Amino acid sequence: MENDHKTTVKNKLSMFYQENREKSFKSWNWKATSNCSAKKLAEAGFYFIGTQEEPDAVQCFFCDKALDGWDEDDDPWQEHKTHSLECAFAKTNLSEDNLTTGQRLDFHSQLVKKLIKQYVDVTLKHFNQDHNVNYTKIKKAVNGLKRSRK
Repeated sequence: MENDHKTTVKNKLSMFYQENREKSFKSWNWKATSNCSAKKLAEAGFYFIGTQEEPDAVQCFFCDKALDGWDEDDDPWQEHKTHSLECAFAKTNLSEDNLTTGQRLDFHSQLVKKLIKQYVDVTLKHFNQDHNVNYTKIKKAVNGLKRSRK
């Protein structure tokens, strides 16, 4: 379980880079000339998470907003800002190439902090679940010993 979460963190961190986001769109429906092309979606912070049930699902690397139901003429930036009002990346309306070094560092720092928090939260949840299982087993064993002494 821990390795699965480490892989997830590593994959999410790799989506910080527009090039990696664009590569995730291997089976994207719309042409490169479309308003809703893989390149434009990647510029707007999205990477591909499509499934058989939702073949056009994408997710923002920064705010984690997932969207599907894309039309060829949709504007990825506008859709992002409309559906995720608080996404700091979407608010910039700037592709990776147009961000300042300071903005890139700030976004990267915020993303790393968020991913570390998520990792710690999941690890703590699993620890608490394991602790509760062990506590219950020990409590039953102690109660069994108490009953056998009577």
